[in-house]
Amino acid sequence: MVRHEVTVERESGDWGEGAEVLMRDLGCEVLDLKLRAEWEGCEVRVGVDVSLSDDERVREMNREWRGGGEATGVLSFSPYGEEDVRGLLGEGGVSEEVEQRLRGGQVLVLGDVVMSWSVLKRQSEELGISWEERGSWLLVHGFLHLLGYDHERGEEEAREMEFEEDDVRRRCGLWKEVKR
Repeated sequence: MVRHEVTVERESGDWGEGAEVLMRDLGCEVLDLKLRAEWEGCEVRVGVDVSLSDDERVREMNREWRGGGEATGVLSFSPYGEEDVRGLLGEGGVSEEVEQRLRGGQVLVLGDVVMSWSVLKRQSEELGISWEERGSWLLVHGFLHLLGYDHERGEEEAREMEFEEDDVRRRCGLWKEVKR
């Protein structure tokens, strides 16, 4: 059984009522969908920390950690290498350290997701959808990065990540056809 520990902290921004609960519940659902089959029968505990922030903080983090100079809707930071994370999904194996943590009942913190309220709000208005819909979409995107998907590693991986985003959104009941 996969157990989730998704913590959500509102750092800044004009996040709407219930944002923390929405993001926590969706985060747990995403982790369950992506990890359940691979770890069925095992007592696995995974965690993710989500920060609801603003443009200034996200811009600063993007500059410091990724070399970007602008705010973006979501950033993800994982302490693990791609092999370990993809191994969680059954694509290869995980390192001995990760295996021991998972099988030993320790919480394996997959990483952090930081979201910008201003970018999310602007994008939701441009797309003609609610902030909750756009926030859910960005959260799925951020969690998939923590699980080893990366649209910046080439066209094939971008298509794979887009397929996974759409699949997870459909399975979570969030599907709405909108322009990307």
